[in-house]
Amino acid sequence: SRANHALDANVSYTAMIRETGQEPGEIVLAKAERPANAAECERLGLEPPGPVVEIERVRLAGPRRVIYSRDRIPSELLEQVADDELDASLYVVLDRAGHAVVRATARLTPTVATAALARHLEVRRGTPLLAIDQTDYDRAGRAVMLSDEWHVADAFALVVNRRGSATDVDP
Repeated sequence: SRANHALDANVSYTAMIRETGQEPGEIVLAKAERPANAAECERLGLEPPGPVVEIERVRLAGPRRVIYSRDRIPSELLEQVADDELDASLYVVLDRAGHAVVRATARLTPTVATAALARHLEVRRGTPLLAIDQTDYDRAGRAVMLSDEWHVADAFALVVNRRGSATDVDP
């Protein structure tokens, strides 16, 4: 049975997976510092070439691979952070570094698994996925993390809570 998860708050995937009755797990595929590309520099407000630390992970629900993610954080925010700390929650890491995430913008796009995504998620090419492209901001309004995630579409139901404004008159 799928658990519903509201997208008006940042979701703990560990908790989300536990709610489905599965044991959460993760595989860290890669961690590396590299120059940021032009789009990443623009979104993170960095002078080229960055650099950024990129963490690639797969989230597990029991034995099943359900989310593949690529997170990029400006290296300068992680100077006091030990490499093995990046295996934990990146929100906790950013909080400890003095850049707690207070808001985020996310774009959700239905897509299908490419060959590379199929390999990471152990699904067939063409399997429906939900892509989430997110930017996280700290209290000062600085962009502190970019995340690209691909969710196996039938693993979770994600719910968007939308607020109307007093001036909205159309249904």
